[in-house]
Amino acid sequence: GIFDWAVKQHASTINLKSRAIPSDYRPIVDDALTKLGYRFRLASLSHESVWDGGQTLRLNSTWYNEGIAPIYLPYTLAFRVMDSNMVVAQGNTADDIRRWLPGVYQVSYALPMPGRLAKGQYAIEVSMLDKSGAARINFANEGKQSSGWYRVSTITAR
Repeated sequence: GIFDWAVKQHASTINLKSRAIPSDYRPIVDDALTKLGYRFRLASLSHESVWDGGQTLRLNSTWYNEGIAPIYLPYTLAFRVMDSNMVVAQGNTADDIRRWLPGVYQVSYALPMPGRLAKGQYAIEVSMLDKSGAARINFANEGKQSSGWYRVSTITAR
């Protein structure tokens, strides 16, 4: 039907004006809406479980765009390490996510780190930031914090 056509055309929005959607069609419309535009999902993140100090932390991640279109604005993929509520390290990848058409993407990033951290456990968070540095993009993942960043892993400093 028309929704399949919209998906094939890599649509980002559909507009039904002010008409109510008949209940028989609601599941079809809802399914189409989950496919429209972009839909980013962090599928995996690997890194050392223990950090012994150093200038960088290597983060290897696998991402999916499960939507049918790319994102059109230049959001920045960023990672950070948190100590309770304080950022101890943060950095932006060089990846241009506007090139992420539907499919799978590998990102290997060396997060700049302070030479040393107090012993303990730290959270690793990820986000896509707008040009003002605010976390704006929702991922198809659990773990969203009130900051808009997603808590995706932990690391222990010793």
